[in-house]
Amino acid sequence: MSSLSATGKAKRFGFPKTARLRKSREFKQLSEQGKKIHSPLFLVFLQKNGLEGSRLGLTVSKKVGHAATRNRIKRWLREYFRHWQNSVVDHWDVVVIARVKACNAPHAEFIRVLDGILGPKPFRRHTVVPKPI
Repeated sequence: MSSLSATGKAKRFGFPKTARLRKSREFKQLSEQGKKIHSPLFLVFLQKNGLEGSRLGLTVSKKVGHAATRNRIKRWLREYFRHWQNSVVDHWDVVVIARVKACNAPHAEFIRVLDGILGPKPFRRHTVVPKPI
């Protein structure tokens, strides 16, 4: 996905490997040592990482729905994270585990719940809310 910047060159809004939690030990360490936040749609683990950027790990099990539903949830979470990481004060490792109720949630509720979890201070510099898809 890209758009044109002020200079007319393509500007990438990807999700690079450096912005992901990929190893099992990273997920496990965060679930054991990170701050746990419950919501009806998600279980979220947070921890400051001391790196140069925030990282996201996603878990959406088959209990949540079929492949298209799981992929939609992951796409919405990645999009939210892309906007969120630019508005946070510190750099965080975030693991989001989707619950079964997430499969039926409309995009607006999805964003509202995530804002309720990740939106309050001290996480944010300023408010950034992604536009509905």
